[in-house]
Parts: sequence; structure tokens; C-alpha cells
Amino acid sequence: MRPPASGAPSDTKMLPSDDLRARPIPAIDPSLYSSDYRRTPFDFDDPRSREPLVDIAGFGLAGESYYARDDGWNEPYRRALKSDRRILCREGVARALAAVDRSLAPYGVELFVLDVHRDVGVQSALWDHFMDHARALMPDAGEEELVSFTRTFVSDPRQFDPEDWRTWPVHSTGGAVDLTLRRRGSGDWLFMGTVFDDGSPVSATDYFETLARENPSALAASGEAALRNRRLLYHAMRAEGFTNYAYEWWHYDLGTQLWAKLRSHEEGRAVAAVYGHATDAG
Repeated sequence: MRPPASGAPSDTKMLPSDDLRARPIPAIDPSLYSSDYRRTPFDFDDPRSREPLVDIAGFGLAGESYYARDDGWNEPYRRALKSDRRILCREGVARALAAVDRSLAPYGVELFVLDVHRDVGVQSALWDHFMDHARALMPDAGEEELVSFTRTFVSDPRQFDPEDWRTWPVHSTGGAVDLTLRRRGSGDWLFMGTVFDDGSPVSATDYFETLARENPSALAASGEAALRNRRLLYHAMRAEGFTNYAYEWWHYDLGTQLWAKLRSHEEGRAVAAVYGHATDAG
């Protein structure tokens, strides 16, 4: 893993007339997250629901399983949370990611995928980590407040039942993607303002948009780079049908219950989820 680069990608190639880095990211609408996304129903008759899990490597996508790293360079965990180093996702997700990756070529960058399909064992380990983080941040908080904080960053796996779609974390479906951007050729990660899985307000996708709007003098050169890099990732992913979880700049969905909930709001009609809980038969 290379350390994040400090600035935005250079304009070494002919860019589209509509530079995605100049388009602001919409502000967070907290009301969209006031109810549990897992109440969103599925359409299991949709043929996409039967798509297999596939390895992203077969679609020309770059990545490294963040939770399988065993060299201590996966802050804040500093240990492996899984042994399988493959990154698996639904086939339709892989194809959409490949399309995003191609669209980024004029900017001299590419996607770098960190995690997609996640079993419930890893989900439980992440839940425990963020609960411990919440206790350290808020030592006087009650259990309800601690759980509320943790749910901002991790889907609650405690009631998971493979037969009950109301209990499925989005990453268990193969349709929720954690990723960043890196430079083509050098492999240097672009600076996004925080590290991956940072449990702070700075991780909110629109954090630097708000800062630029409310206190532009506080937006240093590094903040300007993060602003533009987040815009590039956001608009490239949205163009291929993904939705973004607004409290994590790195998290995008396609076909999940969270995706369906956000799409229903955007389109003003009911949109059903298509990717349910998935297991790796391989």
C-alpha cells in the first residue's frame, strides 16, 4: 500500500468538457437516514438477484482486501480480520465498477477497491471495534447512544438471520463497495481528507463542501485537494448508478436495500432492492 498523495491528479490527458471535480457534492439530508434501511423490501423475481459473486480481478479492477492485511498497515485495526484476500462482489456491480474505472482514465486515476462482500464474522468484528471507539469517545454515554453512534459507521449484525431479509447488513449482499482513488501508473492513493474507516465527522462525503461554503478561508490546499478528489469519485460512481452513503466518502451501493431507499427518495417512487444476502460457494 502506498501512502496517500498530497494533491489532486494532474491534467495530463484531455479532460471531458464537464470536469467532475468542479461539480459540488449535494449536502447530506439527515432525514434519509432516520429510519432503518433494512425495512426496504426486495424484488427476488428480478434476475439480478441471482447474480453470482465474482472476483473483481477478473474485471481488470485494482484492489486489495483491507481487512485481510496482516502487516499492521490497516489502521485502525492493525490486524487481519479475515484470511481470504479476494474481493468478491455481484457480477453487475463488477461491470458497473469497470465502467466507472474506464470513465476515470482521462483524469489519470483509477479505482482502488478495499472491500465489497463481507461475511457476518467480519461485520461483527467491525461492530465491536466501533462500539469500543464510541465508549472511548463518549465515556458517559448510555448504551442507546453508543449503538446509535456505531450504526453511523457499521450495519448492526447482532440480530443477523440468513432467512430474514430485515437483518442483512449491506456488505453481506455483495452490492456495497468501499473504495478510493489512486493514480494510474504510480499507484499513489489520492488524498481524500481522512483514512479509510475513519470514524469522525470529516468522513462525511460533503464535509469539505460545507467547509468551503461556510468558512472558505479554513480550506487549506490539502482540503481543496480532498474536496476535488471526493467530487471526482462521487460523480463518477453516481453516473453508473451507484448511491453514496453520505457519512462515508468511501462507501457506495448498487442494488442493496440502502441503494433502493435512496433511489426511492430521488425518483419519488418505490424502488426495490435486488441483491440479498450472498455466500461464496467457491
